[in-house]
Amino acid sequence: MALSCRHAWDHAGRERRLASPPMPPPRLAPGVTSESDRAVAPRPGTIAGVPEQIEHTPVLCGLATNPSLPPELVDVLIRDGDDEILTDLVERTDLTRAQTMSLVVRCDPRMIALLVRHGLAEAEPRHFDDPAIAIQLISGGLGPPEILARLAHDSDPAIRRLVADEVRPLPYEITRIFAAGTDIRLVAAVAGWGELPADVARALARHPDREVRSELASNPSGTVPPDVLAELLTSGGDAPITTCGACRANPSPNERCHTHSAGLDVIRSYALRNESTPLAALLDYADADNASDRAAVAAREDLPPALLARLANDVEDFVRTTVAENPSTPVDTLRTLARDTSANVRRAVGSNPDIPLDLLFDLSQHTRLPLRSPRIDRATERELRGIAVSRSARVRALAAARPDLPDDLSATLADDPDPGVAKHLADRPRLNADDLRLLAARHGPRLYSAIARNPNCPPELLHTMARNSQTVQKALREIARHPAAEPRTLILCLNDQEARQQAAANPALPVDALIALAEGPDRRDAYTAATNPSLPVEWMRRTITGHASN
Repeated sequence: MALSCRHAWDHAGRERRLASPPMPPPRLAPGVTSESDRAVAPRPGTIAGVPEQIEHTPVLCGLATNPSLPPELVDVLIRDGDDEILTDLVERTDLTRAQTMSLVVRCDPRMIALLVRHGLAEAEPRHFDDPAIAIQLISGGLGPPEILARLAHDSDPAIRRLVADEVRPLPYEITRIFAAGTDIRLVAAVAGWGELPADVARALARHPDREVRSELASNPSGTVPPDVLAELLTSGGDAPITTCGACRANPSPNERCHTHSAGLDVIRSYALRNESTPLAALLDYADADNASDRAAVAAREDLPPALLARLANDVEDFVRTTVAENPSTPVDTLRTLARDTSANVRRAVGSNPDIPLDLLFDLSQHTRLPLRSPRIDRATERELRGIAVSRSARVRALAAARPDLPDDLSATLADDPDPGVAKHLADRPRLNADDLRLLAARHGPRLYSAIARNPNCPPELLHTMARNSQTVQKALREIARHPAAEPRTLILCLNDQEARQQAAANPALPVDALIALAEGPDRRDAYTAATNPSLPVEWMRRTITGHASN
């Protein structure tokens, strides 16, 4: 079964439980020669031993998560739904114990483990007989050590890889055995672990495969010894590389790689970008021919000021941008970069948390800076009050974007005549309905999106904004998701595709419009509408029983 279909209609983008690393096939009981030999109790109206399932649709997947779905309809979906529907049912928080146990009987191993780990079912000895379930339970902290040891020594490489992918931390002895194995994929996974023992890291630095060393060189955990990273950077590892991914993909020995110089460059590149690589080992790369390597050096926060100043004169914009973002860059160098011809470099200077306030203010007059300034977030209250009364609206906007303003400053900046300042305050809950009406009247559609995000926005103002022909799509989406939006207001939001998604999830949407979306051709609309708790129970019943009878 394809596992990606729901992404086409799930607007929330929730991670699919079934999209976990692939499970090995379950082991069959003695005397069972194939999966089809498993006994299946026939249901009335079906051919004996061949159960019919309700195939998932956007509507059925949505109904499976709908909090208003009656328990008897949940039972129908548990009994007859396919794997995709069962995956959605597992996410419900109102399952009875009987429903949970029915799911345990029908579910994919990953879902059984999920139920156990969520406390909805109990781990049973039989669960540890199936490697797929056992690994998921062990990764959740359940299961005795001897089971993990058995799985780590399993003859099936897929099971050993699953242990490496899922279980953390692994005992040292298992880690050492995995790292010394012949399964390159498994060894490469070990090289990227965050709890890698130093002696294992030293051995992997001399592994003959390029991918293993690359994983080790890019290991972000800080557990790889610095001298190992330095070795990988300077030489790619002392021992020669004899295999790589291209080699293993080519079945013809005579056509395999004869040189791995490109592989060595990849290893060095990863080590260069590893924050744990010793500074002394990478200083020579400040003059590298590759601008990307120079930028990797420029990102280090432990560089000497003189080197940062030299890199600030690099011919490539993105190298200078990296220097401008570096918190260790000296102020004099930042002032030089603030006059750079590249707007990206100047914006990076504005994002530097240590930029002097006077330089930040000067930059704001001719460069579009990010809405949030790290330097303003660190400003003292005295500095903030000075910024809030600046003659420059762009400077006042920098203060307005700070989320923890004192109440009196929030009130002052909310009344600012410049919409670029006021918009930063329009969504703050401290503003009441009258404040929001005043902002909407004063600044018009430019503030509608921010006003609609405010939980205190009154229903009539939401409706007025939705009716305005100048209201942008972003504002319509905010209006459609607002809990105070009235049915008539939500109808106005249905013309925009993304706003329609928000309206379909809003319980205030009229029932006839909700059903029309659920039965319409758009899969995302259908799924979202089916999750809406305002759907009539009778419509849910007809929909599910209709699919069951079909």
